[in-house]
Amino acid sequence: MKRKERPYGVDIDNIDVYLLGDLLDKRGEFVQQINLQQLRFVDIVAVYTTAETKCVILRNGTTLDCPTIFDQLKKIGMEDWIVKISKNYAINMFFVQYPIKRVADDLKLQPFIEKMLLQNIQREQLSEILRSGKGLRGHNVKLFLNNQQDYTRAGWDAHIRI
Repeated sequence: MKRKERPYGVDIDNIDVYLLGDLLDKRGEFVQQINLQQLRFVDIVAVYTTAETKCVILRNGTTLDCPTIFDQLKKIGMEDWIVKISKNYAINMFFVQYPIKRVADDLKLQPFIEKMLLQNIQREQLSEILRSGKGLRGHNVKLFLNNQQDYTRAGWDAHIRI
């Protein structure tokens, strides 16, 4: 390809899933302070759900009530990236540490995200968030890994309403 024809910037659609979070971190997309008026998909690490509530857990450990989170994710096309791993938790797969050796094991987050979270939550709480549910046995994680190349990445910085 000639120099004049080379595209500039990063084509996130062609980045391996193993490198997505790390690439965005190196580009400076993840600062500790999160603008709640401009909340983005990549500000969300996990979703906590019960019959009564739906909350998002942000990169800085903040938990916010967001009853419409799944509708919002569907609207921006990023619903496949939030994977249900237990009865109450779904994880944003942008932040998972890859490779995953066994899909039924507890997930691990990339070190830069874990470090941010642990400034405002306890390690025990983080372990609970990442604990794989016995009933799911990693089924949804396996589905994600087998199909992630087909999921859109264009909404990584899309705004979410709380």
